[in-house]
Amino acid sequence: MYSNAPRQLIYFDARTKEWIDLNNMPTERAFAACGVVSVDGKPKEVVVAGGEASGSYLKDVEILTVSTLQWRTAKQSLPVSQSRATSVQYGDTFLVVGGQISASAELDTVYMYNPATEGWTLMPNRMRKSKHGVAAMIMKPGDFQPC
Repeated sequence: MYSNAPRQLIYFDARTKEWIDLNNMPTERAFAACGVVSVDGKPKEVVVAGGEASGSYLKDVEILTVSTLQWRTAKQSLPVSQSRATSVQYGDTFLVVGGQISASAELDTVYMYNPATEGWTLMPNRMRKSKHGVAAMIMKPGDFQPC
């Protein structure tokens, strides 16, 4: 377990090619999942979910409104306390893929964040194997040509 978790959130500005420090998160956490969301023309938000802090797995979800740099707690937590999940951007929202619920138990779940309700939907297609800390991406049909 991670016992010295950071509060820092940074982002890469593609225009200036520089890393920018944002306001610290309210909750210390390491190994969290995060994504950028936008709904109904509202300002973009950064959602940070789960992770580890002080020897515990977290289910807390915190949201940073980019235009004001103000944090708030989401209306709904993750369905389970989890860490080391993978985030995958998915249109105007993101997916939380896999993760750990203990040092010896991994997840095969895929949750989609709903920016309108600040809640989570368990996707019907799970991963073939439980995993944590992996890289994942969404591909369009035809992105890879057969060998």
